[in-house]
Amino acid sequence: FKDAGGAASLVFERESFDKAAGNLVAWVKVPIVSGTANTDFFLYYGDNNAIDMSNAAGTWDANFATVWHLDEVPTAAQLDSTSPANNSTGYGSGITNADSVAGVIGQGINIGATATEYINFGNVNDPPGVYSGAVLTLSAWVKMNALAGNNAIVSKGTTTGYNWMLAGGPV
Repeated sequence: FKDAGGAASLVFERESFDKAAGNLVAWVKVPIVSGTANTDFFLYYGDNNAIDMSNAAGTWDANFATVWHLDEVPTAAQLDSTSPANNSTGYGSGITNADSVAGVIGQGINIGATATEYINFGNVNDPPGVYSGAVLTLSAWVKMNALAGNNAIVSKGTTTGYNWMLAGGPV
């Protein structure tokens, strides 16, 4: 990936690549994205001798406490792309490998609305001041089939301990 001038390389994380199908999912660190004009950058491809320049930890700076793409097998650790490597620490008994589903970008995990369907991300170090009024942004792409009861998408401090949880139902 190169900037609009074609000279400076842009740091990126390659989430997945399927050469046979010609599919690439990459997260590119673009210095500035304008809200009023096109932001151009370039992808160069077709050089079989090119070396892999993917750099997940360099793509996500210190402002990102964690980045989980949820593209691993659901019953395996969900890997964090940031340099602290805050990988998931477990999952509920209701999660199976069959819960791997196609997402809008890459893969996703189908998490049902039962107390046994969740992913535990452990006690990730909170950004300083999270509970003292500091700004915190959590982002998730979610498709819910229905809402019932007390649903949680992301929670901190549950009955399973003081951990970050991703769930489709009560935890």
